[in-house]
Amino acid sequence: MKNKSMIRRGRLGEPAAEEPLMPGFLTQISPATLAHEGSRKLFGLEAEMKQLSAFAQLCLDPNRREELARLDIYPTALLYGPPNSGKTSLARQLFLSAKQGNLLSSKAKLYSVDLSILLDPELGQSSRNVDQLFAFLTGKRGPSFLIIDELDAICTSRDNTNEHDGVRRTMTSFMLCLDQIRASSQLVVIGITNMIRLIDAAVVRRFFFRLEIDPVLSLESFSEYCRYLLNTKNDDMHFQSAHEAFLKKGFSVGDLRSVAARALIRASLHGKQLSVAELIISLQEERSTRDQTKDNAQSYRRRQDD
Repeated sequence: MKNKSMIRRGRLGEPAAEEPLMPGFLTQISPATLAHEGSRKLFGLEAEMKQLSAFAQLCLDPNRREELARLDIYPTALLYGPPNSGKTSLARQLFLSAKQGNLLSSKAKLYSVDLSILLDPELGQSSRNVDQLFAFLTGKRGPSFLIIDELDAICTSRDNTNEHDGVRRTMTSFMLCLDQIRASSQLVVIGITNMIRLIDAAVVRRFFFRLEIDPVLSLESFSEYCRYLLNTKNDDMHFQSAHEAFLKKGFSVGDLRSVAARALIRASLHGKQLSVAELIISLQEERSTRDQTKDNAQSYRRRQDD
């Protein structure tokens, strides 16, 4: 996909100035979306948020840029773990926290990239898209956060002999762009993946802060989250059986929310309210996305071997 630039006309008698148009595969997260994200509480991720915030504070501190440059520390972080574990929400709330804590100016922007659009079938265009992406974000735009979800789509290990040459070239361009990022560029890049084992080791090395996101809720945290999902403050409710099913099936926090949503729909169809009993039944009947991901990974490997 080819991307053009728009022309910003100068005042009368002044030459027109070119101003690059935001690439079509790049999206600025809207204030409304961020406001909704900020209203949500992250359950079971308090320690991960604390670690990630400390890294962001290090990278965004203007007084430590010389130190970061001397040690070749880039403002890049990789969040990995099973689906529905809160990786994307954590990255977005990190951005909000950085703005509220005055680590970022009020004009700072959060972007996400659509890899399905960035990857172009035309020879060499995907690599040019990657170059354009970082040229746009590292220009004179002030501080920015970039979230790259499903990073494994463009950074598959080079040990995979079946990978398309175009994807390999795109990955090479991506690594070169990461190498050029410094704290002074005011750009923080956060990669997200469910399948870190598929990502090339050279790409993983370029993310200086790597954090596994796979929260395990204690009974207390689980009960608090269930009360939130059931929209009740009733402390007399007991969730021990539900918690046991949650742990036994290997559900993630996001799984629990999805299970509760489907349980609510089923209860509504029968004219009922969502109850603890309904939630327990759903947890016992459904499969976790962790199990589904394992099945998908096994199917992928079988296809590669065929």
